[in-house]
Amino acid sequence: MLNNQLTYEELDKIIKPIITLENIDIIKERVYSILKFTPSSPSANKQYFVNRDTTGVNSTYKQFEIEIRKLSDPKNDFNGVIIQFKKQKRILDDFINPTNRLLKDLRKILDNEFTDLSLSNFDPGGKVIDGIKESYHYHLNALNPNWQIDNKLSPLVIYTREDYQTLLIEFTFSPECYERTLYGTSLKVYWRNFF
Repeated sequence: MLNNQLTYEELDKIIKPIITLENIDIIKERVYSILKFTPSSPSANKQYFVNRDTTGVNSTYKQFEIEIRKLSDPKNDFNGVIIQFKKQKRILDDFINPTNRLLKDLRKILDNEFTDLSLSNFDPGGKVIDGIKESYHYHLNALNPNWQIDNKLSPLVIYTREDYQTLLIEFTFSPECYERTLYGTSLKVYWRNFF
């Protein structure tokens, strides 16, 4: 299997059109070209799940394998994306903390495009359960108090999970809750109507 190690600039080229609310065709074009994915027919669900099994290429960023777990396009009414970064944990990872390095890069990309983004940390219980440590970083002004599943906590969530074997970061974004202005991307006043 071929390896495709992304640079910061390539990661930015994948995430930027998503958070700047570009057309789904532009988003797909960027994702497909950078992750070496051959588009399938519009009726195939495969086009919304991009990973090494569907591309034949193992795309990584800072040793995290990248998967596009959701790239929605119900009749071109784009309604969300989930990008997952996953890696096998090594002994050195406890000292160098690769999760924080990746989070800093994601945050830098977001800060360049959002006008009012403050991320807050939601701690689901405040303790490690069965060796699993997880946290949610969400858009501070957009907490859904009635959430029941992870991707409904907020329209923008960065979820991290660590166990004895795996480090995982998942970026979830619901663009219908945001609008693009002259100054950047910002949360719609009535975002809950769309979420």
